[in-house]
Formats: sequence, C-alpha cells, structure tokens
Amino acid sequence: MIAREYFDALTNEARADFGIWALVALMVGIGAAHVASFVVAIYAFLVWWFHGEALMRKNLLHAVLHDLPSVLGLPDSPGEAVSRFRDDVDAVLETLDSILDTLGQGLFALAALGVMISINPAITAVVFLPVLTAVGAANLLGTRIQKRRAASRAATGQVTGFIGEIFGSVQAVKVASATRTLWLASKR
Repeated sequence: MIAREYFDALTNEARADFGIWALVALMVGIGAAHVASFVVAIYAFLVWWFHGEALMRKNLLHAVLHDLPSVLGLPDSPGEAVSRFRDDVDAVLETLDSILDTLGQGLFALAALGVMISINPAITAVVFLPVLTAVGAANLLGTRIQKRRAASRAATGQVTGFIGEIFGSVQAVKVASATRTLWLASKR
C-alpha cells in the first residue's frame, strides 16, 4: 500500500498528501522494523525450542525412572527408547511450530486477501484459485506422509537397537576372551 502511494505520488495521482521522501522514509522504517522483528523472533524461537526440548526430555526421563515399575523395564528395545527421546520430542516441537507458523501465515493471507479484493476482486480470484488447489492437494497427501514418517521412525528404532546389540555383543566377546585368557594364564 505504501508502494502504491509512492508510485501514485510520482504520477501526481496520490490520494494522501505525503511527500515522496516521507514515503521512502516510511518504507525504510518498515524494512528496518521487519529485520528487527525477524531477529527477535529467531531469538525467541531458539529459546522456546531448546527449553521445550529440555523440558520434554526431562519429563520423559522422570517418567522412565520414577513412574514405570522397575520390574517391568522398558516396553521397547533400548534403541527404540533412544529414538523416542530424540525423534518424538522433535516431532512434538515441529508440530507446535507448524501450527504457529500456519496461524501466522493464515492471518497474513487473510489481510493480503482483503487488500487484494479491495483493489481488484477478479484478479484476486485468479491468483487465489491455484493456491487453494495446491493446499487441497497437500492435505490429500498428508496421510501418506504421516504413514511414511511412522515407518521411518520404526525403522530408525530397529537400526538403533541393532547397533546397540552389536556393541553389546562385541563387549561380551571381549569379556569372554579376557576370561579365557585369564583362565589359561592361571593354568600355567
């Protein structure tokens, strides 16, 4: 809208009585405010993300150590537990981040839609129809993406568990070899 006023002022068709330099200063000020808000948002996001990760992992560990009966142990393999501590915490935070991003972008889109409709409703319809089609297609593909993500998480847990078992087996072989070596040395 400021750019419209700027170009209208250049052609002497301005609706408001701003000078060109006042409009340029306003655009520079808005740009500076945009950059400043972006820096503050990045800082706030990082603080929120790392505090959220730490709090959820702390609560998970507390649940494992204090709330589960110790005789039962973990319901899954150690690799699956590692995957849950790593991947599930990230999945929760990514979901919350996506919701907040979607809300913000939705509000921005509604404001932009209002401005565009006030300028030219026909062109607005032509612009927004492909956008709505793309959103509909993305929603249809969402269930496939969720199934693939769940399969990927399960496979990651199995691989992590297998790697843990390999390391445990190597350690068992080393201990057995050391025991046999000590037994042979004691026979001499």
